[in-house]
Amino acid sequence: MTGAALTDTSAFARTYDQKQWAHAFGVSFGAARNDPEANGSQFLYKWYFGKDAPSSTAAATSVINPALFYAVIQGMGPKVTAQDFKDALFAADRTPLAISQPSLSYGNKGLWPHPDYSGVDDATEVWWNPNISGKDEIEREGQGLYEFVDGGKRYLPGEWTTDPTKAFQTDGAVSIYATVPPSEQVPNYPSPAGTS
Repeated sequence: MTGAALTDTSAFARTYDQKQWAHAFGVSFGAARNDPEANGSQFLYKWYFGKDAPSSTAAATSVINPALFYAVIQGMGPKVTAQDFKDALFAADRTPLAISQPSLSYGNKGLWPHPDYSGVDDATEVWWNPNISGKDEIEREGQGLYEFVDGGKRYLPGEWTTDPTKAFQTDGAVSIYATVPPSEQVPNYPSPAGTS
C-alpha cells in the first residue's frame, strides 16, 4: 500500500476485508502515533485552555493547518499577499526530522526535481496488525492497528533502508506511543490558563 486516501489510518483499515488486510504493509507519509493526551492536539488544547477539548476528534484535524498558516504569516511580516505567503513558505527551512511528525519543506530544497507544493518529505513503513486493539485516529476503541516499523523511523528520498522489510515483525514496532519519544520531549512551559 502507498498510504493514499488515508488507507494508512486504522480508522479506515478496520473497515476493510480483514482476511486481506492482515497482509497489508507499505509506505506511510503519516507519522508514528502518540497518545493525543500526551502530545498533539488534545494535549495542546488542554495546556492552553486548562480544560479538555470539546471534541477530541475535531482537535486532531483542526490544529495542523492553522499551525502552518500562522508560522508562515509570522515569517512574511506585515505585507500579506498570496505571493508573499508563497515566498515565506518557500524560504523556510525544512522542519527537523522526527518520529511523531513528518518533516515538511516547500519550494526548491533539492529533494524533488520540481518545486514542492506538498510539504511532507519523509515517510515510514507500516503494517496492519489485526491482533491488537486500541483507539484509532478518531478515538474509537477497536480491533486492529497499524504498527510502525522500527518505532516509526522515517526516511527522506534516496535514504530508504536497503534492509529487508520488517513488516509483520512485532520486535521494534510500535502502534501508539504512550509518552512522547525521548528525542522529541519539549520543555514544560507554564500554561496560559494557569494550570500545569
